[in-house]
Amino acid sequence: KPATRKSAKKILESGMSIGISPGGVSEIFDTNNNDEVIFIKERKGFVKLALMTGTPIVPSYCFGTTKLFSCWYGQGDFLRKLSRKVGFGVVLVWGRFGLPIIHRYPLTTVSGAPIFVPLEKQPSQKMIDEYHLLFLTELKGLFDRNKAAYGWADKELVIR
Repeated sequence: KPATRKSAKKILESGMSIGISPGGVSEIFDTNNNDEVIFIKERKGFVKLALMTGTPIVPSYCFGTTKLFSCWYGQGDFLRKLSRKVGFGVVLVWGRFGLPIIHRYPLTTVSGAPIFVPLEKQPSQKMIDEYHLLFLTELKGLFDRNKAAYGWADKELVIR
């Protein structure tokens, strides 16, 4: 099925769960070795969808994904703009042996407690903003509580 709001809503209304990674192409271009950068500060559609279906939001973070590949994305914004236009990341990636084979690095996903939301068919912007802020706070806390155990003690979660 296509990854559309309509199909996501249908799945949630049927009682099943979905995972959403709202960062998209933007996160590729801010990957670095110093911090973990996620683009979610202005992305609130998943919260609206949760409210419209009364589905709990479960904050989760996967440690290790930024270590799977090395990437080069040039200087300036040309490749970032091109990637947005075509809908996927236009970057040079490599892993083991200089090939597109992932580096061997453990991935560990941690999940927090569900954030229960009311069923609100037409949520207000204020309600969306409140639950989005709660999600961001919980996600940051989840990262900070678990980062040392997974080798990320020196990193910060940067939310853009």
